[in-house]
Amino acid sequence: MTVPWWKQPANAGVLENEIAGLEAMSGKVTRKTDAFAQGVAWLLFEGTIAGRAWRLEIVYPDNYPWFRPEFIASDESFDHHQNPYAKNLCLMERTAGAWDPSWNAARLLDERLADLLATATAAPPTTAALEVPQAEPLGEFLAYNRQAVVFVESGYTLPPYVTHGMFTLRGGFQMTEDGIVLRAELKEVRGADGQRLSTSSRSWPVLRGEMQGAWLKVAERPEKNDAQGFLRLARQSDVPNNRRARFTQGNESWDVEVWGFVLPSETGPRTSGVEWAFAYEGQPHSGDRNQNKRTREKRRK
Repeated sequence: MTVPWWKQPANAGVLENEIAGLEAMSGKVTRKTDAFAQGVAWLLFEGTIAGRAWRLEIVYPDNYPWFRPEFIASDESFDHHQNPYAKNLCLMERTAGAWDPSWNAARLLDERLADLLATATAAPPTTAALEVPQAEPLGEFLAYNRQAVVFVESGYTLPPYVTHGMFTLRGGFQMTEDGIVLRAELKEVRGADGQRLSTSSRSWPVLRGEMQGAWLKVAERPEKNDAQGFLRLARQSDVPNNRRARFTQGNESWDVEVWGFVLPSETGPRTSGVEWAFAYEGQPHSGDRNQNKRTREKRRK
């Protein structure tokens, strides 16, 4: 079993200094005992920083202090610099060199929370130097299978008055250790009337086969950060999706319903745009179910 970082000789006293630094900010610090029992350093902080009361969870990585801790503000909902689902805050740029191992959580909070409050609104900050000019696309926060991918050309544009339609993907499904995953590219987008709206200008030779599905524009991100959250948006809409893709593995096959979602997102620093997300759901092919039923009946006879 791996020794937790705060028990390693090279890190002797580091956790105690972390707690002392947070308490010096007039904060109340407690340990999340169940997390510590699992080998994860997880602190709960309550205090006032930058003239504002905070309730934060501070989660330290296994390789601390070489990598930064995470700060979770479950009670807050900022327009920028916060994961809308996990609720962790973005207090510095994402590059590994932005964090200095000589820092601690208290220093980062003391130096960065005021800047976060000044830039966390939807309006651009009055002082550009307060934040790194970096987009925060919604896709960075979505939970998805890391082995699945759909390539979408950046040049795809949709008329603002078109809200839904059909699309064609080039590619297909593959069975992996994580289950069935989709690997494809967006080949063509059509409106509900069948009019072609956009077509891919390139082709990936390794992607073969085609499938179709329905797409719709959504005004807000889904409340639940998983495929079911997206599929719920589709079910709540009046958009039909009568297309099914067939995936076969061995003697079994599935009918898969594929949906595309056009979401509001940041495509550049403080620049509004849209991005695509895809969700799919499969059911055993009806022919397989009937065959299995006949097989069971034959065995009973």
